[in-house]
This record gives sequence, structure tokens and C-alpha cells, in this order.
Amino acid sequence: MGDYKTALTYDELIEQAEQAYDSDDFSKAIECVTQAIALNPACPLAYSKRGDIHDCNGDFDAAIRDYDKVIALSLASAELHTKRGWTHDNNKDFDAAIQDYNKAIEIDPTYADAYSKRGISHWQTGDDKAALRDFDSAIELDPEDCGNYSFRGKMHEHLGNLDAALRDYGKTLEIDPEFPFVLDNSMRIHYKKGDYDIVIQECNEIIERNPNDYFAYGYRGLAYYKKGDNTTALRDLDKSIELDPKNADVYSNRGNVQRDMGNVEAALQDYDKAIELDPEFADAYCNRGIIYDEKDDYDTAIRDYDKAIELDPEHANAYGNRGNSHLGKGDVDAAMRDYDKAIELDPTCAIKYLNRGYAYSEKGDDDAAIQDYEKAIELDPKYALAYNNRGDIYFKKGDYDTAMCDFNKAIELDPKCANAYYNRGDFYAKKGDYDSAIREYDTSIAFDPKDADVYFGRGQAYAAKGDPDAAQRDYDKAFALDPTYADRLKQLRGEKR
Repeated sequence: MGDYKTALTYDELIEQAEQAYDSDDFSKAIECVTQAIALNPACPLAYSKRGDIHDCNGDFDAAIRDYDKVIALSLASAELHTKRGWTHDNNKDFDAAIQDYNKAIEIDPTYADAYSKRGISHWQTGDDKAALRDFDSAIELDPEDCGNYSFRGKMHEHLGNLDAALRDYGKTLEIDPEFPFVLDNSMRIHYKKGDYDIVIQECNEIIERNPNDYFAYGYRGLAYYKKGDNTTALRDLDKSIELDPKNADVYSNRGNVQRDMGNVEAALQDYDKAIELDPEFADAYCNRGIIYDEKDDYDTAIRDYDKAIELDPEHANAYGNRGNSHLGKGDVDAAMRDYDKAIELDPTCAIKYLNRGYAYSEKGDDDAAIQDYEKAIELDPKYALAYNNRGDIYFKKGDYDTAMCDFNKAIELDPKCANAYYNRGDFYAKKGDYDSAIREYDTSIAFDPKDADVYFGRGQAYAAKGDPDAAQRDYDKAFALDPTYADRLKQLRGEKR
């Protein structure tokens, strides 16, 4: 007698399909269900199961055909329409997805999952208000589903409602402290709000759970950087890069820290690496441009800013920084055009008004300069340099007492503001109080020993006190720092140019 195989029953085929599905053997699972359908082609549950497998396997068109068959067999339900809607969503057919969710809600107005998933589709189509309404409805119907709070939190964050987003992320974590990525989202918002201590605390929690979370090391490094702890920031960013050496953002951020620490070449290497990893990374070009600007290589800096603007025509910082480089080259008009554009794109950034104010001052329009400095102070009442620069204009206009008030305020806000001490030195020199002037110049030099103007000013104060040797030492130092002082020194000696 020959060998033969016993034919499997419908139930046995479905059981084998489930086992194969659980083992991620989707081909075998589909084969088994297809055989089951051949045995009982009128059974809608088999089509539904095969649709689930196709959906999980990424074959969304095949999944939709199976769900269509189930519905054609008159087993339409809120759950099935929601399932097919989600497959349409995965297939990027958001309008079809929304139609299915609408039908699910029509069948069962209390089916929370349909509202939640319709909210996601509305979000994908850009209908933010409709998305928010759907997430509200889903939460009202099922207040213990932490996923709905997470989605609504993302929606609020997208709309700029950061406090509302934090409340939703907090509720998510209250229900499920380990819900994926929610602590990351909360950390990101606290960073935007400037709550750097909270960012560090949340990063610590993430790293405790997963010591290899490069994202958390990167954000903790940024928080330390914002707090002025560059050494700790550098250590965290190093660790982030060790864990993920292909992340262009982290190289660019580490470049910023290196620049602040005076490690110019290391910063350049980081910006270069960021651009190598992502040649369309506008921020990296902008940051690298700052290095070249600080090296007085204005043409190279401008090329980097040009590239940043080419990649992102609304990059306000690139316009502002390019304006600085144009100003460094002496092209005040080009600088003004860039500052105007930077302010148009980012009208709430104090430093952009400060820079434009300086450009107005260079053009001789002192009143416009004062207006820009006042706007900078309005936007940032603790902006020491804005007070200093406004005081400088008042000093030029002969309003010495008002100028001194601004210099004093600048030093109150920033006791290391070298320019303000220099300007106070000029004030005392103007009043004939050369001892006080020298003390101010001394303090300025202590904070910035490379400013030729301060040595020259102190030299003049020493000369006025009748100490020509001390004056000459300061003049020599000014000339060593800036050879253009040669002409001014000749004038002081009564020599021809």
C-alpha cells in the first residue's frame, strides 16, 4: 500500500497559520490560510486573518482586498472598518482611511480606536484642528488608553502648545511609566522651554533604563552646554557619538561646544564631519561659517552662509551671520540687507536687532541704532551687550550720564562684560578722572587681554597723568595687537602720516 498524506481540516490549517504568524513566517502563514479559504470560501474570519498577515507583512493592497472580501460577506463592523482604515493609512491613502474611520464611528459612535486612528490620518493630511478633536474624543471615551494622550501630546507639540503637550506626556507616563519615547518627547519640550535641569533629570532616567541611548546622551550634553558646563557637555556628546557615529546633528552640536571652549580646529573637524554625513545640513554650514568669520576669513564664511541659505531659504541665523561677515568686510549695505531679512524671518531674536543696531551705528544713523538696541532690550531685558552698545551711542551723542547708566547696567547684568568696563574707562577719562579710567581699563583687559582699543585708551590716560613710559608700553601693546594703530601713534607724536 502506498504512502499518503492525511488532508488537514480548516481548523488545523488556521492553527498552523497562527503558529507560523507567531514565528514571523508570513509566507507559510498566508499559504495555510489560503488553503483554509479553499476549504471554506464563505468564511469571513479566514479572509480577515489573511488580511492581518498581509498588513503585518507590508503588503497593504493584498490586505485591503481581503478586508474588502470580509465586508462583502456582510460582516462589517466598527473594528473591521477601523482595521481597513489603518491599512489605508499605512498605504498613504489617508482619504480612504478617513472614510473607513467615519463608517466605523457611524456603526459605533463609542469606538474610541476609530477616533484615535482618524486623528492620526487627519494629522497626516494637515488638518490639525480635526486631529485634535478626534484625540479629545478618543480620550473622553477611553481615558485609560495612554497612547491617546501620547498622540494628543504630539499634536499639541506640533501646534506649539508646549504646556498642553507636557500635560499629556505626563498623563501618559502616569498610566505607563515606560511608554515608548514619551519621556524623550517630554525631554525635548523641556529643552525648547529652557528647563535644562529637568532635561538632565529626564535624560538620567532614560540612560538608567538604557545605558546605550545615544539620543539621551546627546540631549543631556546640549542641556549642560546651555548651562555653561562645557566639560560635561563634551563628555556626553562624545558618548553619544561613540554610540551612534553617523549622527550629523551630534557632531555639529559638539562643534559648538568645541568652539565655545576655544578649540577652533576641533570644532572645524566636527562641522566638516557633520557635512560629510549630511551634505544638506544647513545648520552645519552656518556653524562652520561662524568659525571662519572668527578667523576673519569672511569670504569663506560667506560661502558657508550662502550654502546654508541655499539649503534653507528661511534660515534666519544664516542671514544674520552673513550680515556679520559682510560687516567685517566693510560692506555695511550688504550687512543691512541680511540683518533686515534675518529680522523678517525671526522678529523675536534680540541679537539680530543688536547686530543691525551696530550696522546703523557704522552708517552714522545713531537714532536708528538706539531704536534697535531698545528693541533688543525689550526682547531680552537681561541682554548686557545691548545696554553697553546703547550707552556707547549716548556717549557719542554727548549724553555722558545716560551712557554711564547703561554701562553700569551692562556690568550689573554681566560682571565680565569687558566692553562695558572699557566704555566706563572712556567716561572717566572724559571727566578727567584718569585714575578711575585706568582702573576700568585694567578690569577690561583682565577679561579681554586682546583688545587693542583698551590698551590705547589706557595709554592715553597714562599720558594725561604724566607717565609717558607706561603710556608707551600700552601704545606698543596696542600696535602689536593691531598694526593699524601705527597711524594713530604717529598722530600722537605729531609725525606726518
